[in-house]
Amino acid sequence: MTGEVVEIGEPEIPDCADVLAQAFEQDPLQLYVLPDPQVRQRLAPRQLGASVRYGFLHGLALRTSGACRGVAVWLQPGATEFDSARADAAGLLGVAHAMGHEASERSLRIWRQFARIRAQEAGPRYWYLMVIGVLPAYQGQGLGGALMRPVLAQADRDDLPCFVETVQPRNLPLYARHGFQLVHDHVDEESGLRLLSLLRRSDGKASTRAAGTEVR
Repeated sequence: MTGEVVEIGEPEIPDCADVLAQAFEQDPLQLYVLPDPQVRQRLAPRQLGASVRYGFLHGLALRTSGACRGVAVWLQPGATEFDSARADAAGLLGVAHAMGHEASERSLRIWRQFARIRAQEAGPRYWYLMVIGVLPAYQGQGLGGALMRPVLAQADRDDLPCFVETVQPRNLPLYARHGFQLVHDHVDEESGLRLLSLLRRSDGKASTRAAGTEVR
C-alpha cells in the first residue's frame, strides 16, 4: 500500500466525500447527529463533501495517491476560525439546511464545545486537522499516518502546533504515534459522546497541561 499523498483537485471532491462517508459510517458523532440510517446514508456524502470543499478552498485537502483510500482536510494557521461566508462558499450552510434544525443543533452543540477547548489549548496559530478518514478495508495499513506526515513536517519547519479532535477513543494510539497528546477529555452528558482534544507541539513533544477541565 503506497504511503504517497496528493492534493485533492476540485473534480475529485465527490469521490473523496464518498470515501469519508464510508469511513465515518459508524462514527459515534455521525450516529448521534444523524441517527436515522437512511438519512445518514443520503446526507453523509454531501455533508462530508462540504468539509472537503472547505479544506480545498481555505486549507489543504489531501488524499492517498492512485485510487482514493483515505482523505485528510487541514486548515492552515490563520484560517482555523469558521465564518459564515467561508461556510457558505463550501456548501456547509446548505448542508445544515438539508439536515434540518434538530440535527444541525446537535452537530453545532458538539462542535461549539470543541471550538471552546481549541481556543483554550491551541494558541493563536496552529494547523487544524478538521477531518481524516480511511476506508474501513484499508485501515491499519499506515494511510492515516501518511495523510498527516506532510503537514506535521511543515508545522515542524514553521515551529507551529497541530490540533485534532475525535469522539473515537480507538484513534488515540494513531495520534500518539505522531506526537499528539490528549489535552482535554470529557463526556458530553446529553449525547454520551466522549469529546477528545489533542495537541501536537512543533517538536513532537506533547503538551504537559493536564486534561479534564469541563467545558459546557
